[in-house]
Order: sequence, then C-alpha cells, then structure tokens
Amino acid sequence: MLIGVREAARLSVGGAIALPNRSAAPAARFLLRGADIAAAMARADGELLGYFHTHLWGGNDPSAADIWSMRRRPGLHAILDSRARARLFWSTGGRLSPPPLA
Repeated sequence: MLIGVREAARLSVGGAIALPNRSAAPAARFLLRGADIAAAMARADGELLGYFHTHLWGGNDPSAADIWSMRRRPGLHAILDSRARARLFWSTGGRLSPPPLA
C-alpha cells in the first residue's frame, strides 16, 4: 500500500531527518532535507518507489503526475522503513496518507 498519494505534490519537512536503509542498497543512510524533496512515496514492504528533488524541475514544484510517472528514476531514491515513514507523515502535518499500521 502506498503511503504517498498522487495529490501530494510537495513534501515539506521541518528540518532534516535521517532515514535508515535496511536493504542491500549501496548507501546505508540518506539525509533528506525538506527544501530538496518534492515528494516521497514507498510501499509498506519497503519496496523502492522514489523521491524527487525540486531542482530537477528548475526549482519549480513538480505536479503529482510528474512525480508518479518518474518514481523509478535511478539514483533519486530512498527506502523508508515504517518508523521513518511515520516520522515523515507527522513531520509534514499529515499532508500524506498515514502509513499503514504494522
């Protein structure tokens, strides 16, 4: 189940949060800053969907359709575990769908 919704065109996080990566992906951690994130979506099982930086669109906020269609763009991703997804949700004031309960 996706925690992100197509209508969530921009994710605004107060400050920065570190997201642990519990998969075999090359990097162990990603530091996500709200100013750099356009949107974040992930599956409950931790499958990669992606996140996008606003600078890809020249500093303009991308539309939700742009984010959805480019969600598997290589190199721009983070895998969010359930606790990190919950922190993202609550830190944005609930602008994303709440994560599923484990």
